[in-house]
Amino acid sequence: MYMRSVEYEDSFVKIAGLIGGEEYLKVARGLLNTDDATDEEIASATGLRINIIRKVLYDMFGKALITGIRVKDEKKGWFVYRWRAKKDQVFYR
Repeated sequence: MYMRSVEYEDSFVKIAGLIGGEEYLKVARGLLNTDDATDEEIASATGLRINIIRKVLYDMFGKALITGIRVKDEKKGWFVYRWRAKKDQVFYR
């Protein structure tokens, strides 16, 4: 059971785990370690497949746990989203 592993974690990570389990925990931890991370950077850091990362990010965005900013990737020439946790707005006891 994953709740033992989050006993002393940040409130943002705890809430993510309650919402979606282990995959959400990994994404939340990845977001806490890097501000303005792309889905590809989070996938690389967590080892999860990109489609799972995107599903989790869009769900967390829909639940107002994270923010997303669309920026143009100058190297690739297309738009990407940079994600950031709203960790200061999430409280869990």
